[in-house]
Amino acid sequence: MGCDNVDNAIGSTQVSVYFSVSGGVQSVNVGLRGNTSNAYDGNYNSTVSGSQLASLGGNSFRLTFDANPATGGFLPQAIVVTPVRDRVKIVTATNKSGSFYAALSVNTGSANYSFNSRFITPGQGNVDVYTNCTVQSVTNEDV
Repeated sequence: MGCDNVDNAIGSTQVSVYFSVSGGVQSVNVGLRGNTSNAYDGNYNSTVSGSQLASLGGNSFRLTFDANPATGGFLPQAIVVTPVRDRVKIVTATNKSGSFYAALSVNTGSANYSFNSRFITPGQGNVDVYTNCTVQSVTNEDV
């Protein structure tokens, strides 16, 4: 879940996207898309090299990035790749304001694959965003 205002912690919206492709990865273009409309902000896009991905064995990878408001509001916002991975937090949240999903375009050097997380099993591919969150505890699990 993403939060606009966080109590009891310094907040960030850190996203990890897990995916598998056939072959190596030269680059990935990642973008965050809102579910409210098909319009999106270009500041939610970034292209990263394959070396910035975490290899999970075989053809599976993880891309972790921060997507934080630069001005304290929703926009402008930028994707910051390869942050120090944050811990998952247990929070209470109020006032759902929307949701987003990850859209990826992967270049393997021999092929390009485009896919997104929007239609993954309900509750797993979309990230709900709330106006207010309060951190109750921090787990030992990485984002």
